[in-house]
Amino acid sequence: MEEKKNDKPVDYAKKYHRKECDDLLRRKFFYAQSFEIYGGVSGFYDFGPLGSAVKANVENLWRQHFILEDDMLEMTCTNMTYGEVLKTSGHVDKFADFMVKDLKNGQCHRADKLISDWVDKQLAKKKAPKPEQKLAWLKMQQDCEEYNQEQLDAAITENKMKAPETNNDLGPAEAFNMMFETQIGPTGQLKGYLRPETAQGIFLNWRRLIEYNNGKMPCAGATIGMGFRNEINPRQGLLRVREFALAEIEHFVDPLDKSHHKFDTIKDEILPLWTKGA
Repeated sequence: MEEKKNDKPVDYAKKYHRKECDDLLRRKFFYAQSFEIYGGVSGFYDFGPLGSAVKANVENLWRQHFILEDDMLEMTCTNMTYGEVLKTSGHVDKFADFMVKDLKNGQCHRADKLISDWVDKQLAKKKAPKPEQKLAWLKMQQDCEEYNQEQLDAAITENKMKAPETNNDLGPAEAFNMMFETQIGPTGQLKGYLRPETAQGIFLNWRRLIEYNNGKMPCAGATIGMGFRNEINPRQGLLRVREFALAEIEHFVDPLDKSHHKFDTIKDEILPLWTKGA
């Protein structure tokens, strides 16, 4: 949106300030920190009347655009997942982020985020780094999400990174599984987890979906529900939380017959990425 003022266009998109926007949303009770009168817990938020209405409208728009428009099969699955399911899918062993601890106060930081923020701070300093140093830092920032434990430790040690708030030394990187674990029933023999994503319910019921669809493929299962991830140190407001709504679609295709009744409507479309010279 642009407005001419004193013959100069005003680009309101460039004037967006996240802090002021978040303050406005809180004042109007779009959302609020959960358990606020007890001090609050980071990563959890309650939606007020306006926030609840926006959330419901977005979900209904998604349902109308995808599920109803394309005849998808909607499911509603349990938030609790039996542990053996997530063990089989690899989540129990691999659904983890690396964290580092402040050696004095024990505060935990997500290792790749700490590295990325450190690079931003270095580049924001008045004294510009040498071009080769800048390129090295930018590459490290780009790749750090894929670093293993040894690479994270090396990056933090070689660049003498400290805890961002206290400037204390940091411990070695260690994997932290982000799923909320609990037990099902009073005996503790059945382990469960709050689901970190919604796909498992669709996959576990795919045969029933196919039968319901009279054996016809391709078909798609869709679901809207809550996901839960025990984030190490969520600090980005609603952008990174520990409980959130997920809308997910899983398509099932016959590998011997991939025909689709809507293919003719898009068969002549050329994706910009595939055009000549791209």
